[in-house]
Amino acid sequence: MLAQKLVVARERIGEEDLGGFDDRKLLKIQLHAGDKSVPAFDTIPGVEIVSQEDESIVLAFATEEGLAEFESRLSTLARDGVVTRKELLFVIEDFDH
Repeated sequence: MLAQKLVVARERIGEEDLGGFDDRKLLKIQLHAGDKSVPAFDTIPGVEIVSQEDESIVLAFATEEGLAEFESRLSTLARDGVVTRKELLFVIEDFDH
């Protein structure tokens, strides 16, 4: 389910071209209610935390490689139940752009 949400978010941010000098995509990550600290998403190569809007929204820049790594880890977790740094994935409620 979450992997599908990431696919949809990737499609939406891929359609937008805001111009500018940075070709990374801005990804909005919605956390589960009650998770107040910012997870270390930037330990995933290609992902850089920009800010935390409130207790449940994290903004991050992600390269295509970073988005692919997110997608790969979600797929592996869904298939095998085991993945590196799975605690980062368990706090995610949804993705947006």
